[in-house]
Amino acid sequence: MADRTQVVSNCNEMISILCDTEDMEKEIKDFKSRADDIIVLVENLIAKNSTEAMPQDEFQAKYDEYDKEHQSLLNKIEKNGRLIEEKQAKYLKAFITELKNQPLVLETWDKDVWSYLIDKATVNSDGTITFLFRNGKEKNVR
Repeated sequence: MADRTQVVSNCNEMISILCDTEDMEKEIKDFKSRADDIIVLVENLIAKNSTEAMPQDEFQAKYDEYDKEHQSLLNKIEKNGRLIEEKQAKYLKAFITELKNQPLVLETWDKDVWSYLIDKATVNSDGTITFLFRNGKEKNVR
């Protein structure tokens, strides 16, 4: 823990990776675009109904279909928005706060620190151990 600044920096990088919401944001954009398209379709349906003799059961069925799809899209937009907020508030932010309050040298084993920092450890045939850190760096020790 001697280089706490580097560890905090690495954790911030992990937060960026784990909290990546680009795909969900793209889905929201697509859902909003489709919802806007449905609004235009409803407006066209209403305009057609006001200028042409249209069976009202056909009009209502089409209107209900558009309304149902529009409501479904709004629900998906809301759900993805909540997921983005949850993802952005990931537990690693709390870990960084905790890490900043830790002593520079850990006096006892801390499995949480280990699991946050180390991806895996490999015991090699020559007796060395290779530690792969979550930031992609490796360290061999004898």
